[in-house]
Formats: sequence, structure tokens, C-alpha cells
Amino acid sequence: NVVRYGEFNDPNMGHRIAYSAEGQINRKDFGLTFNMMLDGKWVVSDEVQILIEGEFVEQPAGTASA
Repeated sequence: NVVRYGEFNDPNMGHRIAYSAEGQINRKDFGLTFNMMLDGKWVVSDEVQILIEGEFVEQPAGTASA
């Protein structure tokens, strides 16, 4: 699921676009199978929640990236 928060024009940072993305994967799909019981419960879940929030910042022409 991807959400676009909007575009912003900041006098200090320039033109920005903000996004968030969230999803879920099964770690076993990537070969990560380690697990063990501790106090009658599994230590690691198979389902992994992923949440990403970020901004794209437009660089003015002629500026070098860091």
C-alpha cells in the first residue's frame, strides 16, 4: 500500500514529494527459517511488517549529490 502525502515547496529545502509505503512479507520466502521456543512461545514471527516513510527532494540544476 503506497500513500502520496503531497508536494511541498520549501524555501530552504526546495521542491519535495512525501510518500509512505507499508506491506507485509513472510521471512521464510527469503530462506530465513531460524526460530526457537522460549517460555512456550516462538521467538521470531514468520510475518514481517514493513513501514517506509520518506521524501524525494529535487536538487537544483548544477548541484552535485552527496
